[in-house]
Amino acid sequence: MRPSLFHASLLGLALLLSACGKDDGTTPSDGYGDGDGDGDGDGDGDGDGDGDGDGDGDGDDPILTPVATMFTADRTGDSGLDDGTIKALKAGGGTCDVKVVYPYDNTVFPGGLLPPAIMWTGGGDSVYVKMSYDSTGTVDFQTAGKVTKGEFAIKKEDWYEITRRSQNTLLLVTFSVKNGSKVSTCKLNWRVAQGNMVGAVYYNTYNHPTTLGTGAVMRLPLGKVADIYLKSDATTGAPSGPCKSCHSVSFDGSTMVASEHYYFPIAGYFNVASYGIGAKPTQKSGLADASFGGLTPDGKMILQMGNPDCTAGAVTFPRATRNFMLVAGPSQAGLLGTADGKPVAAKGLTKDNYMWMPQFSPKGDKVVFNYAKPLPSSATLTDRRELAVMDYDAATKTFSNLKVIASNQGGTLTFKNYLPKGGIGELTGGIPGTCPAGSSAQTGDSAYGGIPNGSCSGPCYPAWPFFTPDGNGVVYALISEPDFAVAFPGRDTQSKSELWYVDLTTGEKVKLANANKGLDGEDPQMNYYPTVLPVQIGGYYWMFWTSMRKWGTRSTVAPAGAELYTGIFGPSAGEAYKKRLWVSAIKPRLKSGGEFDTDKLEDPSMPPFYLEGQSETGNTRAFAALNPCEKSGDTCTSGLDCCTGYCKVEKDADKGVCVEEVTCAPLNGKCVKNEDCCAPEGGGEPNVCIGGYCGIVLL
Repeated sequence: MRPSLFHASLLGLALLLSACGKDDGTTPSDGYGDGDGDGDGDGDGDGDGDGDGDGDGDGDDPILTPVATMFTADRTGDSGLDDGTIKALKAGGGTCDVKVVYPYDNTVFPGGLLPPAIMWTGGGDSVYVKMSYDSTGTVDFQTAGKVTKGEFAIKKEDWYEITRRSQNTLLLVTFSVKNGSKVSTCKLNWRVAQGNMVGAVYYNTYNHPTTLGTGAVMRLPLGKVADIYLKSDATTGAPSGPCKSCHSVSFDGSTMVASEHYYFPIAGYFNVASYGIGAKPTQKSGLADASFGGLTPDGKMILQMGNPDCTAGAVTFPRATRNFMLVAGPSQAGLLGTADGKPVAAKGLTKDNYMWMPQFSPKGDKVVFNYAKPLPSSATLTDRRELAVMDYDAATKTFSNLKVIASNQGGTLTFKNYLPKGGIGELTGGIPGTCPAGSSAQTGDSAYGGIPNGSCSGPCYPAWPFFTPDGNGVVYALISEPDFAVAFPGRDTQSKSELWYVDLTTGEKVKLANANKGLDGEDPQMNYYPTVLPVQIGGYYWMFWTSMRKWGTRSTVAPAGAELYTGIFGPSAGEAYKKRLWVSAIKPRLKSGGEFDTDKLEDPSMPPFYLEGQSETGNTRAFAALNPCEKSGDTCTSGLDCCTGYCKVEKDADKGVCVEEVTCAPLNGKCVKNEDCCAPEGGGEPNVCIGGYCGIVLL
């Protein structure tokens, strides 16, 4: 039994504090969000957080080989099923009487990831799976097994052999389930992109037992499972902190910026620092007010946001009516060096352009942000309903050509204060003496700094923008609440949020309906915090985000006793566990020749898939980055692994070697222009330079 004093202490803290990890709480009653509006998850694949990933994501798997010798394998003899059952399963049934609920039909997978589990409803005691590619003759695979629940996955090594032979044709899946004497057979169509996923995903956890529930950053090397990468060394315990979260990661995988915050006892702090990424993170420098800033692609600088008011030393999350929460302020948008934390002189920035949630393009020549600025009609409010882009000249540190790309999409604002009166909303304000008298930390309507902009019908606040690898498109969340978070203690409603895409060439916008849509018509407005892998893989761009949708037949409700590690008590303890990381392939709009694939912008997203390797806990705000690069002479699978950008792979070899230069850049080799890229073997569409690496663009 749980000691009653311990239970009472945790409960008291959960009610009293906006503790570490509280700000992405999915409902107001959970009392325990994440403190950064971005998430909580440990992502280790088995719930224990230690995982088996080696933390380097160094490409242990063989390179993509579409022309490899045909892969033929029949594993049914290893299934433990009797011959009669195997024969009946292979013969199949006349109809599909079970319902396959995961993966979605027509999902596009990349190579190099862990295999998806097929999930279904309708029962069964044994299954049979056959896979082959349409019209290519490169794969003939069969397997079978006993089941006790509606779930079955093929082995990792078999999935790798299947995916590495993809030529971007349909992967035809025959799926049969035997229930007693009846066999049901379903036909599934998936697609495997012609490329292996590379790099690692970094995301937040706030409910991991080994961190006593306080926030930590997880690393999931793609194709493996996650482990805890960055956590506080302090041992004060849950749920007050200190915790480390609110992170950003540079595209090249060299640098992370993360926050450490602590709220109890009364005097709290909120510190931001940069870290070098390696086998273990190494702290480099403090970075004042740099939470949620945008790192340059090489990680050498961060664009910090502007905030007009001082909220330093607030008991809970620094936030005020005009501010972006968790940035203490006052501050002006500007560049900081991540090695020393010192300001870097930049041109073209103004004090009234706050540049919230900024992100640089993979080439580093543009920046996108929420165009937050003073609201002309009010001295105490901030207009936060527009997205904008600016050009950026890295040589002169100059920002220019501000252009609004999304504005007022959701209709009318309904001004209200969503912080309820009484109880948690009436706690005392900030720490006396930390901010000047009369500042928001001292005179706000609550310790949580009310944001009375209110909700909008739509939703209408564009948030968390991210460039596609070519820099021609931006994905973003359109969210109903002006704090841009899922929820946090004190708010009485969970935000609505859906994913959108804007074409920067034409200005056209489209809802990413395929990515938003969940199983059985689930609410499509529960998708948050989109990010994008900075390079194309297999002719697609790859978007990561947090969704609260169902994952097949898996339970996303917190197990009994989980409140010990979340600070959440009662029925709502399970809500935080619903946040999981999902991925969708995004089709590039431009052909290799530069013309549009379609005259009118259509939804470029494909049906999403669950990112295997994360734990079955609440996970959020995934930053996908390349691995720290390998030196010349080191083993590689493509130029994406190498500091030089070039990997030399001999014919029919599974691995290559990083080299200083090549005659022409092969697929995933470094480039500046299209002409740097080698012609593809066997002809076809030429490779093109996308985000600094040679890739393919599919129609």
